Amino acid sequence: MSRLFSLLGCWLCMAAAQAQVVRLPDTACAELGAQGDGFEESAPSWPSDGVGGVVGSGGGVVAVPGFESNPAYAHREYFWFVPALSTPTAMPVVVLLHGTAGSPANARNEARTIRDLWIGAAQRHGFAVVSPVAGGSHGSWIAPSTPGAAPTDYDVIAAVRSDLESHFNIERARRYLWGFPLADTSRLISCSIRCIRAAGAGKSRRWQ
Repeated sequence: MSRLFSLLGCWLCMAAAQAQVVRLPDTACAELGAQGDGFEESAPSWPSDGVGGVVGSGGGVVAVPGFESNPAYAHREYFWFVPALSTPTAMPVVVLLHGTAGSPANARNEARTIRDLWIGAAQRHGFAVVSPVAGGSHGSWIAPSTPGAAPTDYDVIAAVRSDLESHFNIERARRYLWGFPLADTSRLISCSIRCIRAAGAGKSRRWQ
């Protein structure tokens, strides 16, 4: 029995070690800067006031500003779901990053599937979800090789975010990223957000 408790104690210590709060410098979160500490209750409301979008499921295409002539960034697809709210208000958004899919065609299917898996929770709790399609040749994410390198899939995610916020009223003080814990996904996440890292099958982080 004592061995069982020892093993349990070791497991709890490992789980606690995996869950950690990571704060990026204010320069990495220029939109709210020192006003935000990564927790939603500290951030003032910042609605996008977007209009023209139709609630439900859909898909869209964006071009990365400044790289419209680059075939890899001129026509990037994403999938979204926006619930109908009983009281109109700005809603949070979760950006979903699928795992390495093996091919561009599979990446498209994975993005749509991940979106669909989140629809039930989004309907119950009143938040939007958006799922970009990775641009790598193996259905993986193209992360910056050096700080500030562009264009990459980070720029695609930013363009997708802006497009969604222009069509729907999104609470920009409550943006989140969720993705599978692969190296390329993790690099994209760490490039874009101040966060809380959660243990488990996926990572969920605050994006400001």
